[in-house]
Amino acid sequence: MKSITLLLLAASLGPGYAATTLAPPAKLRCEYRTNPLGIDTTEPRLSWQLTPVDKAARGLSQSVLVPGMLYEQYGDLRVIETNYPAMKKWMDYMRGFMKGDLMPKDTYGDWCVPPESPELIHSKDPTRQTDKVLLATAYYQHLCRRMSKYAALLGKTDDAGSWRN
Repeated sequence: MKSITLLLLAASLGPGYAATTLAPPAKLRCEYRTNPLGIDTTEPRLSWQLTPVDKAARGLSQSVLVPGMLYEQYGDLRVIETNYPAMKKWMDYMRGFMKGDLMPKDTYGDWCVPPESPELIHSKDPTRQTDKVLLATAYYQHLCRRMSKYAALLGKTDDAGSWRN
């Protein structure tokens, strides 16, 4: 069971990311049970908690994104309900770093769009690098829109409004 959860987690984070940013996942659960002896479904619901080593804007974004992806895939709102308090806590923590409308806390890599050649992926040329504050701000705003959607789904209208602002 742990190997399935770790595989799902690794796929959501990207290559090599978990080893440098997160401690091992804890409180692994399947079908809302801790350490079940067996499961009777072909599409089990998995959950876990992550402990951050580096709390950058993209560092724990998977705690906001993965439950939403699972909800969109399977339509089970419990994954949002279960994870919403942790998502909110982390987003509130990150909100404390905002400087006006900008999110300066991040070391986001400019790896989202592949360059013309693989040698340019880690280019030090400043003309080939997108401003890190711009990337972090855009990513944080994306997460805020997701949080607003989740809050609305859960009937938390005050939260939904605060994430839109």
